[in-house]
Amino acid sequence: MSNANTSESTKTERSTLETEYALPSPEPERPAIRIVGVGTTGVGLVIALQPMRTGSNVDFMYAWSAGDAEALSCSEASKTSHRPGSTDLVVILADASDADALRTSGIVGRTAHAAGTFVLAMFAQPLFPPGAAVKTVTADIADCIDALVFMPLAPNVSMLHHLLNVYIDAFSAGLSGPFCVPVGAEFLDVRGAFADTGEAFTGIGRATGSDRARRAAEMAIADVGRPRLVIANGLLTVVTGASSLRLQEIAAAAYAIHEATAGDAVGALVAHYDDRLGDEVRVTVIAAESGD
Repeated sequence: MSNANTSESTKTERSTLETEYALPSPEPERPAIRIVGVGTTGVGLVIALQPMRTGSNVDFMYAWSAGDAEALSCSEASKTSHRPGSTDLVVILADASDADALRTSGIVGRTAHAAGTFVLAMFAQPLFPPGAAVKTVTADIADCIDALVFMPLAPNVSMLHHLLNVYIDAFSAGLSGPFCVPVGAEFLDVRGAFADTGEAFTGIGRATGSDRARRAAEMAIADVGRPRLVIANGLLTVVTGASSLRLQEIAAAAYAIHEATAGDAVGALVAHYDDRLGDEVRVTVIAAESGD
């Protein structure tokens, strides 16, 4: 009996030690992201973003001109021949009113697409550009991008940082991969919402089951902080769910966010449909202070 007790005690001790000193499970590999600044404006934005540590597996590159983009193309061709799909997402930052930058962006985008990489273009543009300019942008890059975001001509780097993270999360669904583009994420215009805004903050809420959208919105409000919503000058609300997401749920989330503000913030609302989320609804809000 003593031997049995000793054996059982040894097993218990071994189990405890194995639990205590077990090697941690390896973290899933994060998606590899390349942020390319194109032209004077794009390069300036990339330089400003770098200290903000957008995340692991993120690298930054500059393309001042079409020649730089072509050199980058050769470099990517060399890499992808040895390691296909080494970059999951290429983000292009540029001024849409700069014809050379737009042409260079097309080279970068087509190179990435040829390598099987998703492309997100984030273009700075005046609030009321000539109609011909908008048409030119769309025509020149439509064949080589998966999503297009228009932002103010001189975006606050804090807002840009948060907006970029929202899109990375949208493409990855908060997972390690693979990337895909949720329905509704293909186009976004936040020029009006974030014109002349300053520092920005993000809140995220997730919920399942009954009243999930409103509860997710309340979590997002708590995450970003009600005082920040009250003084917010610009807002972006993103409601994400599977194909079961209904219009009344999107409205419930939007109303909850609006009620937490002072009522004078300029807002933008977008819905993403992504079946990878299952029964979960995710509400993300970016609140930006006045730039004054």
